[in-house]
Amino acid sequence: MEAGFVVHPLDWPWSSARVHAGLQPPSIPLNEDRLHAAFDNSANWRNRYRDFIEPAGAPAEQPLAFAI
Repeated sequence: MEAGFVVHPLDWPWSSARVHAGLQPPSIPLNEDRLHAAFDNSANWRNRYRDFIEPAGAPAEQPLAFAI
């Protein structure tokens, strides 16, 4: 984003942001423990992560239903 290649972190195809946000399954195993902890280890931490990275007023994408 800082370099100006994309406007939003979810737009960068090599980012893990879409996986962390629950919008796609991981293509490789990811350790999300620290990110999960950063959002208080709550059951809805993916929703809170999406809210954190969404610009104000942007329509939210719906999470996929998949098992990790």
